[in-house]
Amino acid sequence: MSESINFLIANFYIIRNMGWIKSMRGGPTGIGYTFESLLGKCEDSLPIPDFDNIEIKTHRSKSKSYINLFNYNPIGSSSYELKRIFEKYGYLSVRNRERRVLYCSVYSDYIVDVGLNYKFSLRIDYDMGRVYLFIFDRLGNFIEKESYWDFDTLRYKIYSKMKVLAYIEADSMYKNGVEYFKYKTITFYRIKGFDTFIDLLRKGKICVNFKVSGYSDEQLGLIDSHGVSFCIKSSNLNLLYEHIC
Repeated sequence: MSESINFLIANFYIIRNMGWIKSMRGGPTGIGYTFESLLGKCEDSLPIPDFDNIEIKTHRSKSKSYINLFNYNPIGSSSYELKRIFEKYGYLSVRNRERRVLYCSVYSDYIVDVGLNYKFSLRIDYDMGRVYLFIFDRLGNFIEKESYWDFDTLRYKIYSKMKVLAYIEADSMYKNGVEYFKYKTITFYRIKGFDTFIDLLRKGKICVNFKVSGYSDEQLGLIDSHGVSFCIKSSNLNLLYEHIC
């Protein structure tokens, strides 16, 4: 592990000394894609760490957006539970009234509005070992708790993908409509433990983010889905992780 950390540190300083670097991809994922491309890593969507058991997370220094820890779609009464939730509780997009969306960040410590007609919240059942999605109507009347995430899978995802984290911050600027990055700092962290993760989820420091849009399709399910992710603010990383170097 120490060799991998030393390798990343050495290559990070090479990239940092390059100064402002033109994004190799537009949009929010450009910062991570550009850094990993310079590192010589090919893009993948595998549920394993990015580099030799170390997960790499990049973040714009002035951004208040959440960090995506890992993706995990809910389990439930349907074989494709996310599709069921989307079809039942998705709503018309404000930007495009011909498309349906389901965009929301869901917490355990309060209930959030989802569109105009529904509300979502998380509830942790320690006896069952599950994190349930509670759904209410717009007046707060309970509708269902069919969907959940189980502790065993959450634990596996944390320890298989997120046990050691390399957190990289970069300044960002736009020039002629193109984003540029200047990579500034790299910090290494080790996960404190699964119980810490669940406790932060209970306290609302970690949320579940739904980002689903498109139409239903009999063969493809959801045409445009980024799925469901567990996220944390960069300012709260020290609550979930301990600093290594």
